[in-house]
Amino acid sequence: MSTYTHSYEDYHAWVLSYAESRGATGATISPNLFSPGRGRIACSKPIEILDGELLERFIGTSGTEWMKKQVRLNTREFYSSTRFGLVLEELEGYSGLIAASLTREYASNYQLYPVQHSFYPLLGTFDFDPVKVYDLNLASDVSTSYQGHAVDMLAAVLERSHAHVAGFRLQRCFDSEACMLKSFANQVGLYLLSGGRVGLAELLAYTDVHSRLDSACSHSLEWISRSHHSLAFLEGTCSHFAGGAVVPILERFTRLGCVVYENVEIRELLRRELKYSVTGIEEGSNIEFVLRVAFLAGPRLMSEPTLCLVLFNLLQNTVGEKVYKLHIEALLSICVLPGMSLIRPNPQLSSHVLNLIKMFSFSVRTKIYKHATSSFTQTRYLGTLADRATRATQRILRRLSKENSKHLGRKLGKLMNRYPCTVVRVVLEQVQSYPNMIQVVVESLKYSSTLSLDVLVNSLIVCMSSSKSKIKSDGQHVELWFSSLCSFAGALFKRFKLIDLSATLQYVLNTVKDGQILDLLILKELITQMTGIEVLRDISETQRLLLSAGSHLQMHHASKVIQKRNMNGAARLRRALKTSDSSKDIAFTLLIMIYKCKNNIMMGTSHTQLKFVGQWYDECQSILLQYINFLQFAYSNEEYSALFPSMGTLAHEYGLDNAIIFHLYRPIARQIQRKQLEGIGPSPGEERVWHTLLQDAQTIFPMSVWENVSLEFCMEFWCMDGSDIFLPAVLYEDTIAKCKQDLNVYKAQLQGEMTLQVEHQLLDLSSTIDILTQEYSTLSSIISQNRKQLTTNMSTW
Repeated sequence: MSTYTHSYEDYHAWVLSYAESRGATGATISPNLFSPGRGRIACSKPIEILDGELLERFIGTSGTEWMKKQVRLNTREFYSSTRFGLVLEELEGYSGLIAASLTREYASNYQLYPVQHSFYPLLGTFDFDPVKVYDLNLASDVSTSYQGHAVDMLAAVLERSHAHVAGFRLQRCFDSEACMLKSFANQVGLYLLSGGRVGLAELLAYTDVHSRLDSACSHSLEWISRSHHSLAFLEGTCSHFAGGAVVPILERFTRLGCVVYENVEIRELLRRELKYSVTGIEEGSNIEFVLRVAFLAGPRLMSEPTLCLVLFNLLQNTVGEKVYKLHIEALLSICVLPGMSLIRPNPQLSSHVLNLIKMFSFSVRTKIYKHATSSFTQTRYLGTLADRATRATQRILRRLSKENSKHLGRKLGKLMNRYPCTVVRVVLEQVQSYPNMIQVVVESLKYSSTLSLDVLVNSLIVCMSSSKSKIKSDGQHVELWFSSLCSFAGALFKRFKLIDLSATLQYVLNTVKDGQILDLLILKELITQMTGIEVLRDISETQRLLLSAGSHLQMHHASKVIQKRNMNGAARLRRALKTSDSSKDIAFTLLIMIYKCKNNIMMGTSHTQLKFVGQWYDECQSILLQYINFLQFAYSNEEYSALFPSMGTLAHEYGLDNAIIFHLYRPIARQIQRKQLEGIGPSPGEERVWHTLLQDAQTIFPMSVWENVSLEFCMEFWCMDGSDIFLPAVLYEDTIAKCKQDLNVYKAQLQGEMTLQVEHQLLDLSSTIDILTQEYSTLSSIISQNRKQLTTNMSTW
């Protein structure tokens, strides 16, 4: 008894002795398989169950006899105990099995025949489960010293049960660390998967993905993606097979809620597969497969800008196909736009993204931006980035002023390049709350990319179409947030020429059709700020005289820079009135809708405040006149006359007032009348137009009118305005005198020194004096002719 310590090494030696008795000499057994914590009977157990007589009998016996008795007692205790583990089921049989599978002969020569010769008798003798037998070999630490051992054994012994054996090993490893799964995947992946013996889907069927994901639903998606055992197995095997085989499996995990692209090795596999598929698309690669791989890459797709540029060029040629259109929309909202937050600001990449997005309609783009905003919540990391961008934008806007708009505008532009949807939301919130910041905010946006501005326009229209009340609780005034957005829209479109105006005008048209008259404020701000055309209510004496003055005098009293900008703004608004079909123009449709709003405000409104109804009737009339003045300013006479149907059609079919009809046709009739007064005969086409106007004029008035008024008098009355019979001579004389006085001052200050700037000013003043003098003379002649003609025609009226 004193010779033996009954330690764990004794039982290890017992297993070796048993293996030697079976002929498996030289076997190396891993002690880890038979540790005391794995269910072995402790060495003190035989002493406890022996009676006194038996103890006395064995006192002083040899160690060999004592060991034999100890083995028998352990065996009896084992078979009478409860089964807890795989090794305890058949201790003696599994011991011999392990010893037979790990012989020195096999480890040195790698020959399978001796192993098979030892395996088959043991399988039959102990009635082993072949799957459990091979699983025991896979779990052995010794087998990892030569990875070919396990796969060769699988090929030789269990040739028809590859998937079942490997799947059983997967289930056993789920209770262990993910590194064990990865080691197992590296061990058998090359043999099973690359050789085509087992499909990846067959193995993953044993992982019970659904129940394990349901049990982990309380964790974040990142936790599931990084710790999920099935992804750990994929990570270990993805290097052994092509990406085409793993794509369906990864799609299965994505549908179950796993964020597969957070796994580094899987992400690298997808990158290689996408690069190979995109570069080989001309050789017959499937564009559908390219989209599937891009979806799996998620926002991490943007981590490869060069690859993304090639992909976007490919998608631009594919977006016209209806089959792939919805998939490209989802790719932009789920992967591309959220993925821009993961890279540094890249204007070129943003430009390519915008070129792809602009191939969709406005409604689709709005849906893409909306889904992109919600996509930042799909992972905790993206949500953290969005929160940081929100706080950074708020800090910039709090410090923003006219003096530092350039410096902070650059920072804001960088943020908008990476987080366009997030930053735009914060900017619009700032504008709605602080209208005095509109000009400063617009000026700071000059460093933003075109993609950011497109997101801003779409978000602006969405905000203006909000279901919030646009009228204050008093029922008489417009809410601050809506009036601020209208002013912001006018300033934004005036400042940036590359922004698309057609969507905003189409929105105004649609809302006005629905009877939402408050949205006419958007059109009013656009025309006022972009063209400078405004219907003034309270005007000064000088402004009143300027209404009858010529164009050169009006330009002199306004800035030449502003006037040039007004011309450009009018041209932009005119182009925006064109729909996608170049043959169709919404200018006339918008005119009719504005007129109907004015007529419906009295009887069709639900407002009970009489003051509000009266104010908005006047406002609609003002916006209608402003819009007509814009059309007359932006179109030539020929183009302007082609916009509207005949006067009779406007009166009988559209129900326009006679005053509005003649206001629309006044430029056309004045041009023909002026040629008649100047002695220049109108062209044949103009004569037909004049004849049509006379006929229509007779139909739009009741017959009782012509009993008291002649047709000629009616046409003279409606076709002329104040500038045809009145000339502000005093204003011309004062302006010319002021210019001459300034010219004399500059000449007196020269004193023999002539600089280039002073020379230009002298030339400008001299030219202005000559032009105003010539215009005054011409208008005086025209007005005298008009008065003379009116005096002559009085006898015929």
